[in-house]
Amino acid sequence: MDYFGFSSETMTPKHLCCDNCTKECECGECQERDSDMTDDCMRESSENVTLLAKTMLEFYFQQENDSCLSAVPEAVTGLSSQFADHLAKYSDVLCDLPMLEIKFPYIKHQFLSNISTILAKAVEVGKQPEKGSGKRRGRQKAK
Repeated sequence: MDYFGFSSETMTPKHLCCDNCTKECECGECQERDSDMTDDCMRESSENVTLLAKTMLEFYFQQENDSCLSAVPEAVTGLSSQFADHLAKYSDVLCDLPMLEIKFPYIKHQFLSNISTILAKAVEVGKQPEKGSGKRRGRQKAK
């Protein structure tokens, strides 16, 4: 605004302003929250879990985006394939709803709740041993 010869007070803390300012906010509350949830502590999920989570999320995102009355529904919902890729990659960590709410405050709570449920199920199913990979049970031949 200074460009137009007008000055205004900036809102402090910035996270009370808008989504863009929230990302730039450096108040004590935001710094504490960010230090608790850094990307450094996020471990990648196994390939099996990641693939399953990505498939499930893409199906869910498609359903939500199809029900959105917009030419570019991903811009309205925030549910894009890139977002699905990121969530699937870290599904072991991001299946926790409070973690999702902190990491992605701009996504609707309803969507985050569903995403949390999907990721938790993908982690549960993806970590189960595959059928037929264990030892075979059966009668042994007598010697």
